[in-house]
Amino acid sequence: FPARNGWGCCVVTGRTSSRARTSIKCGGVLSAPYGNFSSPNFPGRYPYETECTWLIVVAEGSSVLLSFSHFELEYHAACAYDYLQVYNGAARDQGNLLGTFCGRSPPPPFSSAWHVMAVVFRSDRHVAKRGFAAAYRKDACGGQLTGLSGEITSPRYPESYPNNAECRWSIGGGSGGGPLTLVFTDFQVEGGQGCGFDYVALFDGPTTAAPRLGRYCGSTRPPRIVSSAPHLLVLFKSDFNIGGRGFKAHFYSGAGESGWWGGGKDVGTGPQGVRRPNTRLGSSVVEGRVCFSNKTSDRSSASSSAPRGLQVCFHFFLSPFSLSRRVPGGLHRRQRESLQPSVPQLLPKQPQVPVEHPAAPGLPDQGLLFGHGAGGPEQPYGRL
Repeated sequence: FPARNGWGCCVVTGRTSSRARTSIKCGGVLSAPYGNFSSPNFPGRYPYETECTWLIVVAEGSSVLLSFSHFELEYHAACAYDYLQVYNGAARDQGNLLGTFCGRSPPPPFSSAWHVMAVVFRSDRHVAKRGFAAAYRKDACGGQLTGLSGEITSPRYPESYPNNAECRWSIGGGSGGGPLTLVFTDFQVEGGQGCGFDYVALFDGPTTAAPRLGRYCGSTRPPRIVSSAPHLLVLFKSDFNIGGRGFKAHFYSGAGESGWWGGGKDVGTGPQGVRRPNTRLGSSVVEGRVCFSNKTSDRSSASSSAPRGLQVCFHFFLSPFSLSRRVPGGLHRRQRESLQPSVPQLLPKQPQVPVEHPAAPGLPDQGLLFGHGAGGPEQPYGRL
């Protein structure tokens, strides 16, 4: 295994001075998806004149996430005595060195650019401390997504994605049962003729055996994709060099055009600058956008206010629902709702925005109330 002059195998035997007569075994190859390791004798003091190297190897296409829960090494301004070094990959050269650390300030969390990371610990013949404790795990990508809406991003987005990555997101299979829409809001993948290097491929089904809907690379956002079935597969692959920022995409159940995700049609303008929701009762998705200037709209639309000269917009998405019972004020309670407003920072701490939906045939008017609660925009509240 790695020693000072090169790589050996498997286990490093630390060199000791006369102050530490026993042989110290440390370092090794860590190939499990996750694990922990520490300096020799931790939480006791580490031995003198010891060098250990841990080589962390996870599945190809993944990256290594490394963090430290305890760190206490002898301090020197240049870390010339006792130190810990983290390398991006197996080669111990300055080009791969992520940092050299000593003292009591723990290193920041690290994410490797590929599936191998090396950690080197060295102590000299004077002053021993408690050392360090570290944990690592494989940073996986892809997975099965069964929600009515959600978001996917390339690994490490918005940082450059790792080399030799392969991620598969199988979307659908939940209770929605309708087609799926996928909209890319950011896209930067290495380009090339035929997208032969890095690319995103979309399939109209749960596997790559399904008809392919497109293969995309470069910096132009793919068009809005609508599946013909309640399943959609997103495949992302990168080669051994040259990366990019990657991508960010939203998906939702339904094939309707959206004024939320960008690229959709406008949802129509109501009185006094208020944009009314694009409501389609009976379909699998209800979505819309409401904007406010420094005026106040009438009761039939919505009411809020914004700083003079600015406009505040609320974007929302309401997944399939059913009307179950009447509540005071002519409203109805909806079941199986999924409301995800995007709330601008211009909003007051707890704004409340009622949005009126046209009544379905034979049903009283329905209302939807959402806002930015104490738990943040991901915890909408409602009187539905």
